[in-house]
Amino acid sequence: MEEKKLSFKTRLSYSFGDLACNILFAATANMASYFYTNIVGMSAAVVGTILLLSRMFDGFSDAIMGVIVDRTKSKYGKARVWVLRMIIPFGAAAVLMFMVPAHASAMAQAIYVFITYNFAVTIVYTALNLPYGAMAVLMTTSQNERTVLNMYRMCIAPLGAVVVTAFTLPMANRLGGDQRAWIMISIGYAIISMILLFICFLNCKEQVSEDPTAVADTAVPVGKSIGALFKNRYWLIIAGVFILWGMYFSLNGMMVSYYAQYALGNNERVTLLTGEWDQWVCAGGGIKKKTGFGSVFVGKIGREVFCGAGDSGGVVGREVSEEGCGVCEGVSWMPVPVGREGGGWD
Repeated sequence: MEEKKLSFKTRLSYSFGDLACNILFAATANMASYFYTNIVGMSAAVVGTILLLSRMFDGFSDAIMGVIVDRTKSKYGKARVWVLRMIIPFGAAAVLMFMVPAHASAMAQAIYVFITYNFAVTIVYTALNLPYGAMAVLMTTSQNERTVLNMYRMCIAPLGAVVVTAFTLPMANRLGGDQRAWIMISIGYAIISMILLFICFLNCKEQVSEDPTAVADTAVPVGKSIGALFKNRYWLIIAGVFILWGMYFSLNGMMVSYYAQYALGNNERVTLLTGEWDQWVCAGGGIKKKTGFGSVFVGKIGREVFCGAGDSGGVVGREVSEEGCGVCEGVSWMPVPVGREGGGWD
């Protein structure tokens, strides 16, 4: 029997969830370090240390949240309910990051940043994005529909990161360029994100149910589950891709604002360096049978030009990098549902 296709409203609403997530992700990965060092005036070494420790904690929180989601039982399902639960914490986290006490001591500021940044990244983002990612396999059993969901996700979601990275600095400059301007912008982002998350929750239903008896009979201890991951070749491939991708995206995202200010002489030129990303990610999302290796090579060439060239060369290099690595990102999300099912426990 042919499975019923998901509606356009459902597909679009699903993409809104990651669109909201990308707003917070871009704020933490791309703009937070610039804000802490150039607006608040914190030491780059202190900020870098805090961000490094936070990312290490984030790795542990992901594993813990995976176990929590797997054991969640509610009338809204095991993953969808977390989208609802995290709406208000998500909005609060997006604003609290930028409310660093301006006149506090360096130590007090560092403690505040450590707490609020980890609240945003290690707790809220993990508790939202991880269940959200699991929703696709709970909304349909059709591999084709899951691929389509991820295509919508890859076309729409990166807009959040593009908008935050490209327009935050120009908007902040026009609002005065001080901490108050950044707080106002973060409040706007938080409101928009909360609305998007509620739409996602409202229109995306979990259709794949599990037999409680079967689940109890096939329950696998956490330790054994972790061991089984390393026997799942699809998971290993996807994990390797995302480790490399995370390294690239973190370095690229954090340095682009500094590059625009100190290499190009105007921090508002960050708009030129980020504006084309989404269209290439969307293009990648439509190539579900391609490996993306050629795209990575193109992106690598662009990255070398971007880092080594001056004004016009840097912009051109960035453009080439976005074409290659943008396509690669769109492609990289396609096999995720396969990795889930490749181990045989579904």
